Amino acid sequence: MVQKSAKLILLIGPSGVGKGTILHKILKENQNLNYSVSVTTRAKRAGELEGINYFFTSQKKFDELIRQGRFLEWAEYAGQKYGTLKETVLEYLEKKQSIVLEIELEGAKALYKKKLDLEKRFIFIYPPSLKELEKRLSERKTESLEEIALRIKTAQEELANYEKINWEYSFKVVNEVLEETCQKISQIIND
Repeated sequence: MVQKSAKLILLIGPSGVGKGTILHKILKENQNLNYSVSVTTRAKRAGELEGINYFFTSQKKFDELIRQGRFLEWAEYAGQKYGTLKETVLEYLEKKQSIVLEIELEGAKALYKKKLDLEKRFIFIYPPSLKELEKRLSERKTESLEEIALRIKTAQEELANYEKINWEYSFKVVNEVLEETCQKISQIIND
């Protein structure tokens, strides 16, 4: 589908909700959509690639990027830092190309507050239930039981906060059936 204008699309959701899987599918189906790879201080998981999944960096280097004003937004999540490089997003938008960010709630709040003169879509992705979210986190076998407990606690807080958000151009989608979720999100992006 051809998009009418360049948009900044944010996929927002708690850890384990399926943002990465959804992102991969919608990028395949929407050839005109670009992705901004985030910078993180968390350790690389098995199968992840530098510059594809994330730019992995140290806390010290991340803090230096903050001081330099290089982030469009950044946030701390479950003890690690995540950020979106300003130059990447602006490069695509200046070319009138849409870009999608995989982002946590705090980063989305920071971007919502910024007065950016562009079309935005805030897409909140919900798990079918917290029990299902915990199951998904456990099955991926990338976090300890303590880390999973922290991510579930954070998810509970985030989901409660999502319910209070009524931003312009915000959408809520439950990721129960992946194909249906991706279709809904592609429609939101392309409308």
